[in-house]
Amino acid sequence: LLSRRQRQMCIRDRLYMNCRNLTDLLWDESDRENLEIGVEALRGLGIKTIEWPDVPTTIRENGFADNDNATWINWPESPAVMSNYSFYSCGELKGPEELPDYVTSVPAYCFSMCTSLEHFTLHDGISFVGIAAFAGCDAMKDFKMLGAVPQIQAECFKGCTSLETFSSSFPLVAINNYAFPVSYTHLTLPTT
Repeated sequence: LLSRRQRQMCIRDRLYMNCRNLTDLLWDESDRENLEIGVEALRGLGIKTIEWPDVPTTIRENGFADNDNATWINWPESPAVMSNYSFYSCGELKGPEELPDYVTSVPAYCFSMCTSLEHFTLHDGISFVGIAAFAGCDAMKDFKMLGAVPQIQAECFKGCTSLETFSSSFPLVAINNYAFPVSYTHLTLPTT
């Protein structure tokens, strides 16, 4: 079921997709040097915590999407690269509320429809946030950007109907179409 290529572990595309009875992922302590989680490989499981081994990892499109019972992501110390929709529609996901330092971008739709996220902070090393990255996170109350993300992509916070406070530590060059819901009450932007 798992293929190994030159000390790389690859969980093939759609391998365990919609295995809702799969509630635990147990990772062996092998000598692998990196891991690739294929397109939709671990989508729609019954896991409560999203985690993977502490090796450099690539999470392909929808890699962990639709894990409705997952409430937390345990980020390892080794770098992980996310793709579009990596954690899409993990409805019970509450955290963590900040990404690890090695993450430098949040791809399109990455946390979209994670309807239990309430607070989120992007550390100062993140320089890009993709289209609709947090769209539909209707419990999101506040969002902070500590780094120089020059623009808010289209529909980034669309459907975040509880968003009360958005703040950015650096000037924004552009706010694209439908970036924010019409319901926010405070928008704090830098003056310079």
